[in-house]
Amino acid sequence: MFEKLGSYKLDYGSAADYELMLRFIHANKLEPFYLNRVMIKMFIGGVSNQSVGNRVKALRFDLKAMQNNGIIFPLITVILKPLRKITQFF
Repeated sequence: MFEKLGSYKLDYGSAADYELMLRFIHANKLEPFYLNRVMIKMFIGGVSNQSVGNRVKALRFDLKAMQNNGIIFPLITVILKPLRKITQFF
């Protein structure tokens, strides 16, 4: 799929992986599936959650990714995505 639809677009900063998923799943209608296997282990947090300023910057990247992949002002996503990360500050 990377050869057909392209790779990570680093101009989306910390939302490059989010943009990739939107492009693959939303814009190009690829069907996701569950794979019962651990592929990646990640820590909670990351650059986008190190400060409120970084969270705001990440939200801007998220909005850019949504807009460029045909999601018209996703109010619920704009509200819920940052809220689910708030516990990472405490």
